[in-house]
Amino acid sequence: MEGSVVLAGPRVAHSLFGGDVYTAGLFGPNHGWNTAGTKQVSGVTSQMAFGVEKNLGPFVRWRVVELNVGFFSGSSGVQAFAVSTGIVLHFH
Repeated sequence: MEGSVVLAGPRVAHSLFGGDVYTAGLFGPNHGWNTAGTKQVSGVTSQMAFGVEKNLGPFVRWRVVELNVGFFSGSSGVQAFAVSTGIVLHFH
């Protein structure tokens, strides 16, 4: 079964030295397709993120580091951890 996830949730940030330190909690249903091609909800995915972004311009930021840990309720013991960096478009 392949699946897709769309997550949404709150983000709290604090401006510090020309950038932001932030944390976010994201939640959403995990959708999958069975062998007959029928779409179904197969669990709940949650993700916690902590990171630092540095302003590069009015709409561009560098995500210096982001630490993510995710959990999936549809399978026992499934958990993911990731460390990432990259360029972010920021609109506010």
